[in-house]
Amino acid sequence: MEQQIKSKRAYAVISALEISVIYLYAFCLVWFIAPAKNIWLVIGTAICAAIFTLVSHRFHGETMASIGIRFDNIRLSIKYHALFTIICLIIIGSWGFMLGSLGWNRGAIMKLFEYFFWAAFQQFFFLSFFTLRLKCLLRFRYEVALVNALLFSFIHAPNLFLITATFISGYFWTYVFYRYPNLLVSTFSHAILAVALLRGLPEAINHGMRIGPIYYH
Repeated sequence: MEQQIKSKRAYAVISALEISVIYLYAFCLVWFIAPAKNIWLVIGTAICAAIFTLVSHRFHGETMASIGIRFDNIRLSIKYHALFTIICLIIIGSWGFMLGSLGWNRGAIMKLFEYFFWAAFQQFFFLSFFTLRLKCLLRFRYEVALVNALLFSFIHAPNLFLITATFISGYFWTYVFYRYPNLLVSTFSHAILAVALLRGLPEAINHGMRIGPIYYH
């Protein structure tokens, strides 16, 4: 029993360190790497971060299914994500309609396909990796969702609008992923809502979805 307790504590410490490493990478990406506008630096650091997480998944004995790359739970995942996404779209659409800022057109559809890959990149780290690591640190589902939502939202500083939006969406995505891990469905929800916020609301509200030092430009 004592050995098991020590083992759990060791895994908890390792998980906390792994979260810190990836969060530090995300912070540096937003505030230093991306603003430098060096594509090779962006690609190189992203590859290193991806390798780190894959090695971590291997170390913890996690499978493709546990990290959310699966199709067996897609119906249940779609059911929850569709409800959340539709409700958010109604709110965004109504808000944008009242402000006269709706901008859905062919360009918005193309933007959705483009943003899908950026959304997948974020979900791979902030949803899949962080949720699994936080499970080693926290006992309850709502605690994991709350902490992950805070981590996800704070990385969008200083854009207060995005901090709020990503806290709400981050909590929901984590809460569902905890029970029904599926990266594909959550990525679609992320991409749809991000483009809706960008195209449906004026820049005075969404600030062009800018974060980090770019927010001030």
